[in-house]
Amino acid sequence: MYTSLADAYAAIAERLNASDGDYFFGGKPSSLDALLYGHLAFHQAAPVTSPEIRHQISQHPVLRKYVDKISKDVFQRPVPFASASMSQEWQRRADAAATGSRNATENKQHTKAEEELTSKGKIWIGFAAAAVIAFGLFSGQYISIGVEEDLEEDEDL
Repeated sequence: MYTSLADAYAAIAERLNASDGDYFFGGKPSSLDALLYGHLAFHQAAPVTSPEIRHQISQHPVLRKYVDKISKDVFQRPVPFASASMSQEWQRRADAAATGSRNATENKQHTKAEEELTSKGKIWIGFAAAAVIAFGLFSGQYISIGVEEDLEEDEDL
């Protein structure tokens, strides 16, 4: 997987270097630039990103400059970097999940307050659904789904 990723980042970096402007297709940003920025900025800043992915991005200075430029131009601030300790914690969790270890939340005993909150949440959702259904039935503000109207229109022709 990382070999393919490295190849993809190398191709993108090469294309950005060959561009006539600061963006993928020249001097004007496109929707592809938005997509590429979102991908690169996420993997640069998110603690859930594998350190290997972050390393692959750092191998191409043009990718880092690209993200920094768009961040500065659009958001007037740089993309923050995920701390190493946070990334390591996420990596530890991913490794544990990959080896079949149970998630910490699965092993956790719920407190009485958590169980009460969950129960109240389910009740609230039930009442909200009932209110929406009652509104639709009693107000007449619902969409009639049927074929009878279509059949009548066809007979008039």
